[in-house]
Amino acid sequence: KLNPKGKTPMSDAVKLAAEKLQYTQNKATVILISDGIETCEPDPCGVAAALEKAGADLTVHVIGFDISEENEKAQLRCIAENTGGVFVPASNADELTKALQTTVIETKAAPATNLYLRATELEGGPVIDEGLVWTVRPAAGGEPVLSQDNAGRVDATVSPGTYDVEVTRPSDGLKGEAKGVVLAANAQKTVTIALEFPVSATIAAEPAASGVAGAMIKVRWTGPNRRGDFISIAAKGSQDSAYDGYAYTRVGNPAELRLPVTAGQYEVRYVLGQPYKVLARIDYLVTPAVATMSAPETAVAGSEVAIEFTGPPAGSGDYITIAKPDDQDTAYLSYAYTRLGSPAKLRAPLEPGEYEFRFVQNNTKVLARQKVTVTAAEAAVSAPSEAGAGDTVKVEFTGPPAGSGDY
Repeated sequence: KLNPKGKTPMSDAVKLAAEKLQYTQNKATVILISDGIETCEPDPCGVAAALEKAGADLTVHVIGFDISEENEKAQLRCIAENTGGVFVPASNADELTKALQTTVIETKAAPATNLYLRATELEGGPVIDEGLVWTVRPAAGGEPVLSQDNAGRVDATVSPGTYDVEVTRPSDGLKGEAKGVVLAANAQKTVTIALEFPVSATIAAEPAASGVAGAMIKVRWTGPNRRGDFISIAAKGSQDSAYDGYAYTRVGNPAELRLPVTAGQYEVRYVLGQPYKVLARIDYLVTPAVATMSAPETAVAGSEVAIEFTGPPAGSGDYITIAKPDDQDTAYLSYAYTRLGSPAKLRAPLEPGEYEFRFVQNNTKVLARQKVTVTAAEAAVSAPSEAGAGDTVKVEFTGPPAGSGDY
């Protein structure tokens, strides 16, 4: 602080005010009221010009109170003009009030920046919504312009400038910072800081090392078990984002996975959900599944046929079906799930022709096929040629074995 003792240290007063406003980093406006000329600095105009050059955007408005000498007015006017300000003379209280109003109108608030502060758990991870301590201070040093405790996301308005942003989480001591953040006027800026910490995982499959295509395996795991974490299986050498099956860790330990229906070399992986990252992987060999079927070579249209079969442990998409031989592997006319046991019972199509029975695994892969010829069904009826209205009529008939839709 200044203690002039009868002097008029205008230059020092303006410098002190500008420094308090952090004029080298921020837009700053100083209003100087003086009743005399500079008495402590030989060149106040030069000081004003130097401050203007060093400042980010410094403006000094000057009010000359009860000053009549033109040379004194010229000195005060020079300070204002060298910083882009205005000089307003005032000879009494009313004029002083008007002069203050004039300079305040000239002094428009620096356009502010909308600053949005965010912190995440790991780079690209979930945004933290509570328990953070935020500090924003000028990059050149000085007191913080923003401090918030026990916060999460922070939305604030800050003057343009260059700042250092720091965030800590007292609960576990994690810290992060962003240095030299430039905030432009009339803009908005989002600063996201990742709080980094080590994460790891382990996995072990049961059965270990290999399993039959389409079979279920158990995977015991250790890991962060964060929201979105999962255990997956994917072709060895495929991208980390690839998977052929998965189970979320939140469902339980061990995780249960169904092996792919195509044999080959795979990897079982522990995948961190946010940010997406493979924390652990082990090689796993998927061996071919084998299935057999035994069924009649012919069947009457619409009749029920029993198909004996053997195959891998039943999965939710495993079934026995009948389809045209040239139909896609996923086509079917009637079906029975293998989990219901052998023999599977199917109804033959109503249209005679060549067909095949299929053992389908996981709705996609045909493990076994057997051809079957569907022959035409024959039926005959015998009934009176005439009957009275409302009479009960006896009808004799012969035909294929009765089905649920036969009448």
